[in-house]
Amino acid sequence: MNWKDHPLAVATVSIAATTIIILTVMFTAVIPTWLRSKDNEIAAKQAEIAALDARMVNLEAEPTRLKAELEGLGGHMRKVESENIKLRRDLDRLSHDNLFSVDDVYPRGFRSVRIGDRIDVVSQVYAAEAAIKD
Repeated sequence: MNWKDHPLAVATVSIAATTIIILTVMFTAVIPTWLRSKDNEIAAKQAEIAALDARMVNLEAEPTRLKAELEGLGGHMRKVESENIKLRRDLDRLSHDNLFSVDDVYPRGFRSVRIGDRIDVVSQVYAAEAAIKD
């Protein structure tokens, strides 16, 4: 029997050839493709990190902007509250309870000119507002 026909030699040669083919495919196709895939993943993650860094810069300025906006809103709120208090006083002054009194038939605010008064009383009370010729 020839050594080439021996089963151990055939098995050894087959295993060696298969190993060489598998290693060739691995090192020429599979590993470079896998490395390229990992490089693409790294590039994508670096882009995400750069985007997060850009957002962090914007977020660092955000508290200052929010504080300024809060101060502006606080001033506006104080102004609205003071207007509200003024309007509440005007409303209380003009309410029906305070409009008339027991001792006078004229409503408050309209007691300075009465029915039958001369025309010059009207011009004295409402001088700037009244343009009375006759």
